[in-house]
Amino acid sequence: AQVAISNSGPLQVEPVALSKSMVLDAPSCKLALPSSVVVTLRRLSKRAVCDYRAKKNSDQKLAIKKRKRKVTEMFGKLKSSFRRSSVSKLIEVAELSAAVASECTLQKRSRGGDFCANGAAWAQAELEKCVGTLRHKQRLSPRLTRVVASLCWHAAWDEAWKQRLGEVATFAGRYRTIVAGDLEFQRRFHDLFAELAIDGAQAEIALPMDQNNTNTWRGVNLGGWLLWETGPCDSAPMVAAAGDEVPPDEWTLSLRLRQKYGDEKAAEIVRQHRLNFITKTDFEKIAALGLNAVRIPFSYWLVDGPRPGEPFLGPDLDVLDNAFKWAAEVGLKVVLCFHGTVGFQSDHQASGRRDESWTPSQWDTVASVAVLQRVAARYRDVAALGAITVVNEPAYEIPLEQLRQYYKDSYHAIRNAGVSEHVQIVMPLYHREMRDFEGHFSQSEGFHNVVFDAHVYQVFGEDWNKMSLADHLRYASGQSRCHHLDKSQTSGERLIVSEWSLALPIRAKSMIALEWAHLTRSQKHAVTRSFAVRQLRTFAASSQGWFFWNWKDEDSLPWSLSELVEHRLFPLGRSFPAKSALFSARPAAAAEWYCTGREPKAPKDKKQTLKATIQAAKSPELRWRHGQSLGTVRKACERIGV
Repeated sequence: AQVAISNSGPLQVEPVALSKSMVLDAPSCKLALPSSVVVTLRRLSKRAVCDYRAKKNSDQKLAIKKRKRKVTEMFGKLKSSFRRSSVSKLIEVAELSAAVASECTLQKRSRGGDFCANGAAWAQAELEKCVGTLRHKQRLSPRLTRVVASLCWHAAWDEAWKQRLGEVATFAGRYRTIVAGDLEFQRRFHDLFAELAIDGAQAEIALPMDQNNTNTWRGVNLGGWLLWETGPCDSAPMVAAAGDEVPPDEWTLSLRLRQKYGDEKAAEIVRQHRLNFITKTDFEKIAALGLNAVRIPFSYWLVDGPRPGEPFLGPDLDVLDNAFKWAAEVGLKVVLCFHGTVGFQSDHQASGRRDESWTPSQWDTVASVAVLQRVAARYRDVAALGAITVVNEPAYEIPLEQLRQYYKDSYHAIRNAGVSEHVQIVMPLYHREMRDFEGHFSQSEGFHNVVFDAHVYQVFGEDWNKMSLADHLRYASGQSRCHHLDKSQTSGERLIVSEWSLALPIRAKSMIALEWAHLTRSQKHAVTRSFAVRQLRTFAASSQGWFFWNWKDEDSLPWSLSELVEHRLFPLGRSFPAKSALFSARPAAAAEWYCTGREPKAPKDKKQTLKATIQAAKSPELRWRHGQSLGTVRKACERIGV
């Protein structure tokens, strides 16, 4: 890549592409490189950049000798698996990648802002030779070689751009903002591709699916079915019948239907939705994927009907009866979740009514516990019952003591109704910490088979917008000091992830949205697969199971499990090869647009175009990329008199 810095204009960044020998494709073959070794290679490439830049003005031979001695110590474990010559070549790939990135981002303090072109050209040529040697003479598979080359290349460029960002901090005013935006945009892409290269080095991922093991849930939510909320079925006939505008919650939906069609007709419309949105066919498909449970949100008006003055339509428990029947027939467990409590547990539309004037005093915990007891008595002898969640997403404004007491009352009501201790009682954390409930629901206190639940969404809130795509992948892997599931590691309490998705904050105008917009289709799929696999690994290590939100969802692909599986973006029902996209950097124009809000204009005149080409041709890696020599450019210029 060429970085041309002049005194009169902003930074212009021309991206680098890898040669075919260094580009990672996406076959389904297995790889033999341990993940710990891959991570070490990445760390080595980044460290080599720091070392190279620090030693740039000193004796290079001495610097390289010291660096190799340090690296050899780092790769002590690697030598037990590979030949010494292979280890040396792997180290050399990392060092040469660092050399190219460092040479291209080190600005000479000379007039014109040229770069260390000779050093970059030499390092690039040696890197190509080294990659070829690994592939042909060291008996490493072509794919493994490409993984190593891609990882080292992008890790080195990530660190090089990071180092250059530190130098840009000395610039002043708007010029610094533009330059920093360009550099950060390039750095984020290389950071992302390095993360994907790590995924590419993993062997095939086959998730064990034991449908009879209820100690580990692997399920999916059936949201929008028995309690309607925006997202899963906004275009359903029931919603269309209510009017052109999608209502904000089931309260408004029911009110519109009653006003438009009358009570009887409105009740029939809602019942048809409950009979047809989810059927036995859906249960069969879910079981065929290897899942072992479904999580079904329900409301109090489904059980008892609405309270006086409320527009809800119910009761309609025979539909829930069908769900238990279908689950038993296909071998699934049912986890009931009390989404719509009496008086509502929050002001969110998922409770049945979005009401900004809601207060915790409106929540009728006594009536809600009574509803739970009736549900428990009805299904206590049904073998398909796996768990009951006493409430969904209670608002943080609810006093902690009140919430604890509701959990205790709900537990005793369910057990007293005759529900066996083999059935789990699930109590949500939501915005609370595990320490708020630790010790209050232990077996010594008389509570048996109690499990807490968390909702893991990396999309809601401003903090997620500030993270890069690579940061999101690392967070999904549990590489964070404040991960959602860390709260359960020290307490010893059992935890399940009852809601999660593959959605990322890519809709608002932010740097991460721009990253996503400039990925190719295959690269977006690679990020989505990586995001899914990393979360599943984290959940397997830190929880008692998970339930994806949702089975069907019209909002977008990352929310719909049925569509994700159909597009082979979610590892269910089959061995899942770790795929990675073709790695290439993104146009610098995108970074400039992020800062200025407009696309840069391309030169219209042929002479201007050729002058820009001559400027670019001073960089050896660009000549190598485009396959043209400086002499070819000069001859073309002479022909038109430039």
